[in-house]
Amino acid sequence: MNILKQDRLTKLPVLKIKGNVIGNRILGSNVHDTYVLGKDGGLHYLNIQGMIGTEYGEIEFEVDDDDYERTFKSWNFIELMDHDAKRLGIEEEEEYKEARKKIKNIFIKAMKNKDERQNKIMMEVLKQHFEEFEGEKRRK
Repeated sequence: MNILKQDRLTKLPVLKIKGNVIGNRILGSNVHDTYVLGKDGGLHYLNIQGMIGTEYGEIEFEVDDDDYERTFKSWNFIELMDHDAKRLGIEEEEEYKEARKKIKNIFIKAMKNKDERQNKIMMEVLKQHFEEFEGEKRRK
C-alpha cells in the first residue's frame, strides 16, 4: 500500500536560448556559458566569449508561455544524460544503453525502498493513533 508517493528524481530547469547570434541551444554545454545574478536580482545567462546575455536583452531564454506564467522545461539527470548522449552521438551504443538501464534501475529500487520505509512509518503512526483513539473511547 502506497500512502504518500511524493518522491521523484530531482528536476532541474533546462535553460535554452532562442535563435539569434548563438542559435537555438541548451545552455551549459559550451565552455563560454555562464550564469550570473543580474542587477534585477534574476538569474541571467552570459556568453563570456562575446559578453552578450539575457540581462540586457541581447539573448532571450526559450520558455513555455501560457495565460498564467512563463516557465522553463525541467529534466531529471537521466533526461540530461540522454540529451548529452544524443548530442555526442552515443545514444544508440550498447554500452550507453546498458549503463543507462543500470542507473535507472538503481534509482527505481532506491525510490521504492524509500516509499516502503515511509509507508511503514506512516502505518505505525496511524496504528498508534487508532489505538489511542480506541483507548479513549473505552475510558468514556
